[in-house]
Formats: sequence, structure tokens, C-alpha cells
Amino acid sequence: MDPLSISASIAALLQVTSTVIRYLSDVQDGPKELQQIRIQICSVLGLLTQLQVQLDQAQPDDPFTSTLRSLNVPHGLFAQFYSALESIASKLAPVQKWNKLGKALRWPFEKEEIRTILNTIERQKVLFTLARQNDHIALSRAIRGDVKNIHGEVRMASERLVDLQMSEKHTKVHRWLAAPDPSSNYSAALERRCASTGDWFLEGNIYRDWLSTPGAFLWLYGIPGCGKTILSSTVIQRTISGYQAHADTAVLYFYFDFNDPAKRQPENLVRSLIDQLSSRCAQMPPGLESLYSSCTNGKRQPQASELFKTLHDMMGGFTQTYVVLDALDECLERTKLLSQLEEIAGWNDVTVHMLATSRSEKDIEESMVPLSIDEQRVCIQSRLVDHDIRTYIRHRLRTDRNLKRWREKSGIQLEVEKRLMDQAGGM
Repeated sequence: MDPLSISASIAALLQVTSTVIRYLSDVQDGPKELQQIRIQICSVLGLLTQLQVQLDQAQPDDPFTSTLRSLNVPHGLFAQFYSALESIASKLAPVQKWNKLGKALRWPFEKEEIRTILNTIERQKVLFTLARQNDHIALSRAIRGDVKNIHGEVRMASERLVDLQMSEKHTKVHRWLAAPDPSSNYSAALERRCASTGDWFLEGNIYRDWLSTPGAFLWLYGIPGCGKTILSSTVIQRTISGYQAHADTAVLYFYFDFNDPAKRQPENLVRSLIDQLSSRCAQMPPGLESLYSSCTNGKRQPQASELFKTLHDMMGGFTQTYVVLDALDECLERTKLLSQLEEIAGWNDVTVHMLATSRSEKDIEESMVPLSIDEQRVCIQSRLVDHDIRTYIRHRLRTDRNLKRWREKSGIQLEVEKRLMDQAGGM
């Protein structure tokens, strides 16, 4: 609030106070402290009205005018109280809107915040009363004693408001991106995983080199059923575990999925990666905020090129980014997808480690060869996965209810294991 004139400042305070009272009156099912807040703010409204009347009757050189002028300096008590009331109004506005629509929205203040609000209002009432009585000496003493506390509480209220606004904006942008959630695939794959499967890969040099080499691109390929999705999920889990605490590192993933049309589009891959990067940031990333604003604050959808540029800008905010993509062959627009991967691999100003799995399809192989060296293209339909297959067979023999009659017959179990291993063929 700019202190252009004492009268204008009091008028602004009257307006925002009236707004808060109106919002409070519209709140349904609020806590018991609601009525107390409303009474206190109504009493402040009365004091402000009396100050306005006295000011209208005072002369410019009156001591009373000088007293009010001392409250109307930049960052003074009028401005601080205005900021505090504006913070309260901002949090109550959504409540009023939803109540008018006949819907319930949770009371936005915690008990500690209510106590702070009441304390702030009570102190302001004292200060305004002293001003109305033109007790300049007592007012000056009160201001010296209180201004530090008021500054701190206004700052805390502003910080809480900023946090709330950032949270609301994150939610709006998340809904606007409408990115499919790959965590359902991730969780389902880990539930099917047997302990120690995939250790041959996690304990090997290929995975360690991928973690430590900027720009590394791994391609794991094999026939359907050879365990690509389980292995990629194991890699995601281990990588997240290793880097979750590193604020400058992001671990992203996506599953292309025949059973989910939304997870077969390359654009949705980009949207998901952007959404995941955003969730790693305490504040809205500038690139994403700029994209949202340029799309009329979410009133239109961005072009694919705009999304791709935003992904690049957001990755630049991290020291390194790990990306795991499962089942490239299940993407509907593979040519477009492979072109995107080639472009990401060519970003020299960001550090990206990529790992992709797929069937051994010709177009995918032709794209992977220029992006990786021989050691980074791993066929998992081989003896590398024999241990995983054996572990899985033994697990099923021990736990499958349909096979429980063989649990006490170790000879039969060994025979079943041998025959299945002989016929597994990497699956």
C-alpha cells in the first residue's frame, strides 16, 4: 500500500478490512475461533472509521495529523496491517468462492496462525486507540516495542501466503500438463520382482559406468517376456535410492504401455518428464512458469516444440538428470520418439544419462547404434539373466498355492527347475 495520503491509506484499510469481514461471514463450518476473529476485526473497522472522521475534522498542522502521518510512512504500521489483512483475504477468497458454489473447502488457517492473527489484531487495536486519543508519546513507545514483532509476523504471513500460492500454482500447472502417471507401472513391476533379480546388472560395470559417465546412453533389448520392464524398474529404484537426497540431481522415468493409450504418445513422455522435474523443485521452475504464462495461464495447450524447449530449460537447472524409458517399441509414433531421443542425447549444455529398453526392432536399433558404444547395447535374452530366471522359478515353487503339493518333494522341484531352465530361452 503506497502512502500517497493519510486519508487514502485509511480508506484502503477500511476496504480490505470490510473484505475480510465479508469473507469471514461467508465461511461455513469454521472453527470456534472464527467468531472471535470476526469480532476483533469488526472492532478494528470501528476504530479505523473513527480515525477517518477525526482526520476529516483535523487541520493539516494539527498534532493529530502528525500522529497519523507517523503511521503512514513506507513500511509503517498502516502498510504492515494492510499486508497482514491482505494475506488473510487472499486465503479466505477461495473459501468464499467454493461456499457460494455450494461446495465445502477446508478452513485455511491452522491454530497457530489463528493465534498470530488474533495477537496482531489486538496490538493494532491498541495502536489505533492511542492514535485516536492523540497520545503521541505512548504511541511512539508502543511502536518501538511492537514494530519488530509486527514486521516478523507480517513476514511470516507473507511467506505462508507465498507457499500457498506456489502450491496452488504447482497444482494448476500439474493439471494443465495432464501428464500420465508412470508410477503405477513402476509400482506394479516392483511388486512382481523377486529379491536379488537384476543384481547381475546393478553390480556390473555397465550400470556403474552409466551412473558416472555424462551423456551415457544404454539400450537394453530382448524378446517379449525376458524381464525388461522388471529390470528397468529395478534400475529406477536403485538410482532413486542413490540420488534422492541430491537436490541437484533428478531421476526421471516413463513406461510406454500397450494397455494405456496415454502412455503411447511421445508428447506425453515429454509432459511427464516436465511434471516430474517440476515436482523436484520447491518453486515453480522459470521455464515452466514462462510456458504456462505464454499459454494464457493454461487457457491453451502448448505446442510440442514449446514443451521440448521447456524440458531442455528445466534439465539445465540440475547438475545431472537420469532418464529411464521402458518399452520404446510400444510407442505409437516411434519415428518421432526416436528423433526426440536423438535430440536429447545431442544436448551438450545439459548432463543427461539415458537408459532405454525395447524389443530388438530394426528402426530402434538403427537409432540406438549412433547414440551408444557396443558395450552400452545389452541383450538381456542371454545367460546374463539365467540367475534371474532360476530365482523366479524357485520363488514360484515355494510360494505358488497351485504348486504347494511339491514343496516337500525336493527331487521333483529340482526336475521342474531343470526342465523350465532348459526351455526358458531367456524368458
